Amino acid sequence: MSDNFTDLAVIGAGPCGLAAAWYARSMGLQVHLFEAKARAGGRIGTNHENIHGERLVVERGPAGWLGEHPLMTELCMELGLTPIESSAADSHRYLVHNEQLVPFPQGAAAMATTRILGGREKMRVAGERWADFAPEGTEETAKEFFERRFGPGFASKIVAPVVRGLFAGDYETLSIHAAFPKLAEVEYEYGSITKALKKNPQFFGQHLRSFDGGLNEFTDAMANGLGGGFVPSTPIDTVVQEQGWWFLYAEGIQVGVARQIAVCLPVEQTAVVLREYLPGGQSALDRFLGYDLASVAVLYRRDQIEDACAGFGILAPVDHASPVLNVQFAHSIFPQHVPDDYLLLRCLMGGETAPNATQQSDEELLRILELDLDQWLGVNGRLQQHWITRVPGGVPHYGLGHSSALHKIGEALDPNPGLHLGGDAFFGIGITPAIERGRKIAADAADFRRA
Repeated sequence: MSDNFTDLAVIGAGPCGLAAAWYARSMGLQVHLFEAKARAGGRIGTNHENIHGERLVVERGPAGWLGEHPLMTELCMELGLTPIESSAADSHRYLVHNEQLVPFPQGAAAMATTRILGGREKMRVAGERWADFAPEGTEETAKEFFERRFGPGFASKIVAPVVRGLFAGDYETLSIHAAFPKLAEVEYEYGSITKALKKNPQFFGQHLRSFDGGLNEFTDAMANGLGGGFVPSTPIDTVVQEQGWWFLYAEGIQVGVARQIAVCLPVEQTAVVLREYLPGGQSALDRFLGYDLASVAVLYRRDQIEDACAGFGILAPVDHASPVLNVQFAHSIFPQHVPDDYLLLRCLMGGETAPNATQQSDEELLRILELDLDQWLGVNGRLQQHWITRVPGGVPHYGLGHSSALHKIGEALDPNPGLHLGGDAFFGIGITPAIERGRKIAADAADFRRA
């Protein structure tokens, strides 16, 4: 493919790279999308299993995207896809409190009656509307933000498990402004998080969206729409700019030439590809690296578990001894994906608070997980099947100074015309932020070509 000249070469076929290629092509650019794996999707991966003649859909990466978003709705229509909505909302979870499952408190009434918080802690939560603002220009961690607004008890008992379970991170290091920018905005707009939630209940408890056959329907449709522009099994490891062109190499072999490139890779691979253009070389992106994770899906017969496993799932407390961060009730979230007689649980293990967990064998991870599930749910007998996916780098780290560090990276890359940066380590975690970033890359590439 050394003679393959194109307007835009996109590196990485995760959601961001797929969106960048899809939208750029719709804007009239010639596009090639290079992917190291044999399939598109990045960390999105769907297994289709047969359980006694019935279909089972197992997501090995993200379970879906959160909430109804106009961009996602429009893109699905263009792809000819019909999304499905989860039966359980994201907020319908359980917290582990004193080794027992307690409903995640939703709203003021639930906060007043929950067993998780003590009397004084509940009074402090009720007074959130009178909390002080942080000094102007102050960047806070999630711990600092929620302690200031709701008190230490709320922060440690409710917020910390959410950060641990959803971001695989530590609420003491996660930047509220980088990870939850809208939350920081509504504080100043409404003067109170409580007031904002009362006026805008859609901020809380949104439903996931996916497809009848799982998320691979989405990524496959975008890749198929590129036709010959999708180039799988081609791991780009070096890019070189010369005389207004970008030359792409895989293991020393030139595989493409483009006027512009978009690097839409996990942070570690981004650092490798752009090592010659980053200040300080490959280590320049170390601050964005996350911690290794394992996504473990386990299947039980319905009669093996005492608990009904209704709702969205379980969040483990911040001081939980095992590396289990959360449990998703996949059969309850998307019932159409799981046969009626079975329960499918998807569990996240490892992350910032258990960084060495994934060094253990599959057998040891399953043993640890089964002990927790038995304690929380009452399991009778061994699991029926399991699927373990190890995720090097896990969820990218959004620490204090994230925005300023990203700005410096952008300044360092700006002198290289036609270079665009994507990836969830920089511009937001989740499918929707990835699609939004991909569309912006495409628009910027179209503007560059016209200039």
